Amino acid sequence: MREAFKVLFCSALLSIYAFTSNAQQEDHQPNGLAGIWGGEMRLGGNALDINIEFEVNDTGAYEAHIVSEGDGQSTPITNVVFNPPSVIFQLNTSGLPLKFDGELTGKTLQGPLSVEMLDKVIGELVLRKKPEAQ
Repeated sequence: MREAFKVLFCSALLSIYAFTSNAQQEDHQPNGLAGIWGGEMRLGGNALDINIEFEVNDTGAYEAHIVSEGDGQSTPITNVVFNPPSVIFQLNTSGLPLKFDGELTGKTLQGPLSVEMLDKVIGELVLRKKPEAQ
């Protein structure tokens, strides 16, 4: 009886490990960052709604741009580096280059925004992956 319990217990542990390992792999697949992410850019006490679209190009590198819902304009994001769970990129807002250095955790992308030349954190970006259109 005791041996049967050990086998059942070990099977349950292996099942839990396989499930959590599989879920973590999904977040760190090459396309784990690809898609549209929406949320807030918090700067100086103000929160701006923002959408960012990440895509994988033909060479396997990430490209991204800010998608404006109002007028449909697109602002490029440069130097995108995705080394799970780390996500780093640069964006230009009103001529001021900002660096994002955050982490992807599940369906949330979050981290500080800094003015790189001043090495000063001035805000935060919090995004959640939007469901893909069916």
